Amino acid sequence: MEGNTINFTASQIKVFLLFTIFIIGNVKPGIGAILLIGFPFLFGKYYLAKVSFNRVFLLAVLLCAYTIIFCVKPSLDNPILYLEEIVKHVGWIALAIIGARLKESEFRLFYKVFIISILISLPLIFILPIRFRAYFVHSNHLAYFTILPLIYYLTIEHFPRRWLYIGALFFICLITVSSGGVFSFLLVLMIFLLIQNFSIKYLFIFVACALPLFYFSGIYDAFYFKIASVNFDEITQKSSRLSFGDESSLVWRMTYWLTLYNQFMNTVDTFTLMFGEGVKTMSAGNYLYYFMTRDPHNDYLRLFIERGAIGAAIYIFILAKMIFTTKAKLLLSLGLFIPMISGNIIVSFPYYFAFILYVSMLSNLNTPPKRKVN
Repeated sequence: MEGNTINFTASQIKVFLLFTIFIIGNVKPGIGAILLIGFPFLFGKYYLAKVSFNRVFLLAVLLCAYTIIFCVKPSLDNPILYLEEIVKHVGWIALAIIGARLKESEFRLFYKVFIISILISLPLIFILPIRFRAYFVHSNHLAYFTILPLIYYLTIEHFPRRWLYIGALFFICLITVSSGGVFSFLLVLMIFLLIQNFSIKYLFIFVACALPLFYFSGIYDAFYFKIASVNFDEITQKSSRLSFGDESSLVWRMTYWLTLYNQFMNTVDTFTLMFGEGVKTMSAGNYLYYFMTRDPHNDYLRLFIERGAIGAAIYIFILAKMIFTTKAKLLLSLGLFIPMISGNIIVSFPYYFAFILYVSMLSNLNTPPKRKVN
């Protein structure tokens, strides 16, 4: 019947298509990147006009060119793996174009669809015998991802329901049982409350609500156990034996990090120390060292080994420049550089997707229009 027909606007269709690519990229990053590259052409001149004036677009081009250079050395052994990495970075360029043309209402709809899709996936908690992750490849990726929409809702103005959405995001973060994700989420929220000069009353309400949830969800016990199990002497000994153990995920990470660092420092020449072993040498299917069974779970260490001291510094500088094109400098810095300590953030398709999209949109909003010269 005509009265029951749901008519979507062009803006809504665009957001739904973007979100579909976001889902596909979660599972198949290469395919997701190819779809991103085609997306601007789907909407024609509206997307392709004046892209050079977007600073994030220029930085994304620089990041892509820079990554291609660091793909040259190891790509001869596994060309398909590196072709996918290059395609993904070209996809980020397309995403910078998309973000520059994205309206704030469209970005808000994107995150609304994200939250609804995760809530719809909640029955998986009772079906699958693993930590909740919805359609993400890992629960930690989902937990850390919630920080980006959190920053968006914190910085958006004239949106009275934002605390309802922030509450939903915190709930999603909690049920992933990711202590690192929850800690990062609460840290960003706490910093925001402090810099916004919130009254003591609101700060007390926040602490009174957060602490019980932190305790009864089991996050507190997990976090305390991880900290209490750290013994630096034992970690050093375990690293020398290549015995990473299973006391806690934090001990495993610290032992793994130390082993990777020592192996790299003890086997490289000066050139490799400065410019690394090459992109993707820390990724599954192409591990550099025989004892590796997982990715480093530390993006700074990954960058250092793959791109060397100079290459890692350049990469971080480009990311920082992207953030500093926006007005949300502090929160975005916290939201990116803290998760990079213990998560595989820079190889997470959904995280990079939302990050590039957001900073490109914010950068475009902050760029004053050029005056016409008569």
